[in-house]
Amino acid sequence: MTKQGIKAGLIDRLLGVEDPSGAFLPGHVSEATYVGMAARDIERLLNTRNARKNLTSVTRKGERTEGAAEPVSVIDSSIVMYGVPDFSALSLSNGNDRQRLTQEVAKAIKTHDRRFSQVEVTLPAEASAGASLHFAIHARFHMAGVASVVGFEACFESARLQFSVKPEGGRRG
Repeated sequence: MTKQGIKAGLIDRLLGVEDPSGAFLPGHVSEATYVGMAARDIERLLNTRNARKNLTSVTRKGERTEGAAEPVSVIDSSIVMYGVPDFSALSLSNGNDRQRLTQEVAKAIKTHDRRFSQVEVTLPAEASAGASLHFAIHARFHMAGVASVVGFEACFESARLQFSVKPEGGRRG
């Protein structure tokens, strides 16, 4: 007997993505698989750079290098502004820059993925200046008419300027 499950997103249904267990109706997946799909969507969002937005770094003297003006909210939430700003000028060894990066990650998720609300991005207490930066993403995830709190483990690799995201304590869906 097949279960109802959660209806997968349009792209996933068009691509024929099915739940690995095979226990659900076509186009429907388990909650864990759906959260895994959301992790993949967040990863794609964070790995999309928007050249119209750029972040700047604060110099040692406290001066801010030039950056883009604050965008208009209607434009900011459009597909034209999809992605995160170019933050290649930021330094992972600078605490202010690390904090700014986490703020931009939270802002991008809130703005471009309406399934999430109350998005919180935090750095672990032991966050250090290395080749990668690990952080946690927690949010209220709205799926199938029910909202639940979900967590994701994220890592930014500075050498590749690339994010990887997976469900907290789990594997990718």
